[in-house]
Amino acid sequence: MKSLLLFLKSQVFGLTVETLNGERNGDFEQQKENHGAKNVAPQGIPYQSSYYGQKEQAKRVIDGSLASNYMEGDCCHTEKQMHPWWQLDMKSKMRVHSVAITNRGDCCRERINGAEIRIGNSKKEGGLNSTRCGVVFKMNYEETLSFNCKELEGRYVTVTIPDRIEYLTLCEVQVFADPLEVDGTEASDSSESVDGTEAPASPESDVELPIASGMNVDLTNKSFMFPKESDINHVKLLPEKAMSLKAFTLCMKVLLNVPENRETILFSYRTMFYDELNLWIERDGRIGLYMSGDGIIFPRMKFKSEWNHLCLTWESKYGRTEFWLNGRRSATKVYHQKNTVRSGGIVLLGQDQDSYGGDFDKTQSFVGQIKDLKMWNKVLPLRSLKSLFKGREIGNGNIFDWSSLSYSMIGNVAEV
Repeated sequence: MKSLLLFLKSQVFGLTVETLNGERNGDFEQQKENHGAKNVAPQGIPYQSSYYGQKEQAKRVIDGSLASNYMEGDCCHTEKQMHPWWQLDMKSKMRVHSVAITNRGDCCRERINGAEIRIGNSKKEGGLNSTRCGVVFKMNYEETLSFNCKELEGRYVTVTIPDRIEYLTLCEVQVFADPLEVDGTEASDSSESVDGTEAPASPESDVELPIASGMNVDLTNKSFMFPKESDINHVKLLPEKAMSLKAFTLCMKVLLNVPENRETILFSYRTMFYDELNLWIERDGRIGLYMSGDGIIFPRMKFKSEWNHLCLTWESKYGRTEFWLNGRRSATKVYHQKNTVRSGGIVLLGQDQDSYGGDFDKTQSFVGQIKDLKMWNKVLPLRSLKSLFKGREIGNGNIFDWSSLSYSMIGNVAEV
């Protein structure tokens, strides 16, 4: 499946240490006066991951105009794809104070939610592994937000929507930055030659690169193996549908290799500020479900050297929540009645997210194997849940399905 990335205008600005951190929404001419840095974006070279229309679209993002009507030619727009991106080559290494982006004004304001601004010295894969400057939580139509990059250094500025299939649209990007000087001379970027070919770049020490990824991969008869305790190893899952849920069924098989009396994360879905859906093995072996607050506890799962089949169902109207273990209903409880699971988050296997997409604790990491994960945006009937445990065909999950899974593996994770 392809995703569309729509770009709005972006400009990059510099902020002094005296200015407020984080998002800013205000007078950019005043910012320039305060920072003493100019918008260098118009002098750069723009690229993007794909083109919904003409390739000239990429340049519209740095034309100095905050006009935000895509249909009138004000913005750039990618195809719908996994982690779409727009990137600016500033032609030399710069000290970036701030970056401002302008959202589309005529349609689809929510597409930009979750976008990340990244600064670095490699244009490989659109700079998706560069250092993060900021994250867009939410933007209104035509809105311009400025992000304090705290003098991050690099040649490339990237705006991307990570970990989901989406369009990226930007109407303006502004970059406020100063040339990076070394011994009185402006530094050049040795990672790229004059003819535009990229030389080998040293990886950033704080970034773990994906070791494998795939779109709609059939993993039948395979599993993800997490060999040891780690604060790195994980798998990011990309849903087929937006995870705005008033009901769900989540099923998977797990083979544990952890001692008793240890918390272990089974499934982590987090938006910017909330744990939307986390499934745990508690210290005493019981199963814990946490959805944006206090959780509920289900009976203990036996720690055996064998596969266990787990299914969890929940619906919002009455709050009916059921936990199934190896084809049998283990418990039924009422939980989070009238609640909604919010979309726009990150789904991980292997790690619990103490913050959006990060802050992992290796003492809670999953160790063992996971396979046959499926998820629906509805509660499956009893007969289907029993059939699923017996290995019978009941149809594909419409959010995740093991026979057509989109994912990225990070760290020491293997398909076996």
